[in-house]
Amino acid sequence: MGHSFLTPSCGSCRICDLSLFSGLDEKSLNELSKNKSDNIYKKGQIIFNESNHPSGVYAIYNGKVKIYKQGNSGKEQILQLAGPGGVLGY
Repeated sequence: MGHSFLTPSCGSCRICDLSLFSGLDEKSLNELSKNKSDNIYKKGQIIFNESNHPSGVYAIYNGKVKIYKQGNSGKEQILQLAGPGGVLGY
């Protein structure tokens, strides 16, 4: 698991306008802020994998996340690179 740290509330986040949350009203953003947790992941650390579904939604505040599949030969096939404002999971 990642290490905890504190990001700004969703309503005052500089990334909010770049994300799918940009259309939410202030009340919804405040509710989202009350229910979020903040984590730091190290470069190369696996957040979740294909056989282990995510336990929620991951909104990227800083850095990049590589989404990839591993082929039968063991070679990575990059499906997506997500950065600040990107959202992963369900």
